[in-house]
Amino acid sequence: MADLKGVVSRKLSLRIRLTIWVVAIFALIQVITGLGYFSYQYRVAWSGFDSQLSASAQAVADAIDGRLPSVAAVELERIARSELGEIQADRFVVDIVGQDGRSLVADGPLSVEAARSILNQFQGSGKPQRLRLSSDAALTEELGHRRAEVLALPLGVAPGQRTWLVIATSDTSVRREMAVVARVLVVGGVFGLLASGVSGWLISRVAVDPFQTLSQAADQLNPASIEREIMVDSQSPEVAKVVAELEAARKRIRSAFESQERFLSNISHEIKTPIATLLLEVQTTSRDQMTEQGLEFMDTVEEEMRKLGSLVESFLTLTRVRNQNTVEHAKRYAANEIVMDSVADCSIMAEQYSVKVAPELASDEAGLDAELFGDPDLLRTLLNNLIRNAIRFSPRNETVSVTASAGSGWFTVKVRDRGVGLPEEVIDRVFDRFAQAPDETLRKRGHGLGLAIAKGIAELHLGDLTVRNHPEGGAEFTAELPIARLPS
Repeated sequence: MADLKGVVSRKLSLRIRLTIWVVAIFALIQVITGLGYFSYQYRVAWSGFDSQLSASAQAVADAIDGRLPSVAAVELERIARSELGEIQADRFVVDIVGQDGRSLVADGPLSVEAARSILNQFQGSGKPQRLRLSSDAALTEELGHRRAEVLALPLGVAPGQRTWLVIATSDTSVRREMAVVARVLVVGGVFGLLASGVSGWLISRVAVDPFQTLSQAADQLNPASIEREIMVDSQSPEVAKVVAELEAARKRIRSAFESQERFLSNISHEIKTPIATLLLEVQTTSRDQMTEQGLEFMDTVEEEMRKLGSLVESFLTLTRVRNQNTVEHAKRYAANEIVMDSVADCSIMAEQYSVKVAPELASDEAGLDAELFGDPDLLRTLLNNLIRNAIRFSPRNETVSVTASAGSGWFTVKVRDRGVGLPEEVIDRVFDRFAQAPDETLRKRGHGLGLAIAKGIAELHLGDLTVRNHPEGGAEFTAELPIARLPS
């Protein structure tokens, strides 16, 4: 049962669960109230029926007082029908019988057997008596085999015996009235459940809205916006309290990031010089007298020192980009020239990988005149990282497309490889530091910092960098940078 409840809780949203609880509670209240109301109406209906039957029977007795035994059956039925009309008796039997059960009315409707059966249950009492007969009793045949309500009223003592006015009628009027009450309760219950469902849905929205607001606040807590204060438009004190806690957490995370960035910057600066010294030593060491193993060792050391130096430079660039709020030493630079500079920088790597880089510059008037305002070295680093990344992931003898265009105040560069594209589990975090596909991690190609650096450079220049898997294959990175505005 607990497992089933857990499965239901996971599959149903909080709003739906709250609505179900509101409907269930209302349904329980409605059932209890309905049963109480039905019971009350049942007692009232029977009480009214009993009172009206007694009053009608007394009226019949008063009408025939002094006329016995000359009252005929037809006249007695007429009098009874007139008086019993108030209780809407569709069928009734009325007769005057003696203690021996014989009718004192000519052609009386009650059989001796039925009259004696009734009088025997009164045990000779001289007071008005009430009796309820089941639907299989002998008297109920005259009432259409329905349950009978019988009232026997003493009329006085005839010569040698006591006489009784016996009136028997069905309980149809009470049943009809209770059927109406039941229908009203059922219809009201159905509309009540619908109303409770709508009310529960609206009420649950009030309860769920703060969670949605907090979700929006939590979305603001990411590395890209760690410098911005969390802003939430809500008047709820509970939400304000949680937002304050999130804001405090943001400040702690920002402080931790700053400490981490300072550490990376300091350690990178500290080890940059030893790396450069060791690399220089390896490059200038004479290899004439070295064995084959020694030469292989020197080549390995040189390659690894280059990789380590590249990693340190990446750390320094990343720290520089993340710590700057504005571009330092910014200047205007032709946008197409930056693209061609990057293509030229990556040409040697393209030859090594047997990949062709095909640039397509912005050739319209807006593109030819487009200039970017920023740090040219950083902008070249942005495009270099994208192109080199595309070269690494392109099969041999394939082409890396570099397409530039200008329009609506933006200069756009799209870099597309012809590889297999990005795995779904990587595409959402490809710009995170050290984010790599599992196979790339095993191949030890790169450190997973190039795209993070490129993303940071684009944002530092008030632009953006996005990625998608191209429909025709491969991954396509799109860098959008604002075109420098001419002074007015």
